[in-house]
Amino acid sequence: MSTLAEIEAIIAKLPPPEFRELPHKLNECDAEEWDRQIEDDAQSGKLDWLYSRLMEEDGAEPKVALPTPSAR
Repeated sequence: MSTLAEIEAIIAKLPPPEFRELPHKLNECDAEEWDRQIEDDAQSGKLDWLYSRLMEEDGAEPKVALPTPSAR
C-alpha cells in the first residue's frame, strides 16, 4: 500500500491530461462509496426512521420506489 507522500509524488509526475482527469475519477469513487453506504444503511434498517417520517409528512407513496422497512 502506498503512503500519501508516495501518492502525492506520483500525482506530481502525471502528464497534464491525466492530472486533469484525476478529480473526476476521485469524485466517481467518492460517489460510488456514498451510494454503497446509503444502500447498506437502508438494508440494515438505519434509515427506517426516515422512511417513516417521509410517509407521515407526505402521506402519499414516494415517487421513487422504496422498499418498506419490513421488506428486508
